[in-house]
Amino acid sequence: MVAICSRRRCARTRAAPSAGQRREELLGEAAAPRVTTTWIVAANLSEVQPDKLRRLETWLVNAAPGEGEPRVAVLIDFAPASGGAFGFPFEPGEPINGEVVFYPSLAPLRGLLATTKPVDGATLAGEAGKPSIAWTSVIGAAMLPGKRYQK
Repeated sequence: MVAICSRRRCARTRAAPSAGQRREELLGEAAAPRVTTTWIVAANLSEVQPDKLRRLETWLVNAAPGEGEPRVAVLIDFAPASGGAFGFPFEPGEPINGEVVFYPSLAPLRGLLATTKPVDGATLAGEAGKPSIAWTSVIGAAMLPGKRYQK
């Protein structure tokens, strides 16, 4: 397969910051895409990579996406696989009011949770703090097939 691109597109790709940039740099970058909204935790995924690092993913669904805003975000952390017990900061189905700062990309997906605020109980219409059936279907639709998720 041969990749063909215009000079402008190739230059834009080369000039774009990499996903390997430091968290502090991304949070301080004024041009980084930011979305402040209510996010619903769709799933937590843990995989041990060949380099013996445990990759911890938290998948978020935008509860009220605005025009042009990303509908899904993934927070990715790494920990030594030999480190023993690990935990995720959020449980699937849990709502989070917060700002996600996305790594620059043509289709933003990976981000960092920059700030959080307490969630108002009336934000989601569900019983006993659980999301409603409508939110459960949104969460289910956001899960990736073929992945193993923590329940």
